[in-house]
Amino acid sequence: MTDNKEVSTLEKSVETKPEKKTNWQMIISLILLGIVLAFALVNTQNVTVNFLFKRQEVPLILVILLSMLLGALISWFAGWRQRTKRKKKNK
Repeated sequence: MTDNKEVSTLEKSVETKPEKKTNWQMIISLILLGIVLAFALVNTQNVTVNFLFKRQEVPLILVILLSMLLGALISWFAGWRQRTKRKKKNK
């Protein structure tokens, strides 16, 4: 009788294996990253950027990539704050 119990628990453990899920967020993020990088690489001319009291000539690719990085950091920080609040609320 113990053999039947062992077999049934083995069957249950095999049946409950989690299926592989596609990480759509990562796929979409990589596609968007590729589009932004392609766009940035095409736009390599210099542009004038005004920093409050100073004007500076910088490559447009640098402006695009820094803007993307800043946007990603702001988005991550906003999401981090929400996740932290949710974790505190669930405790």
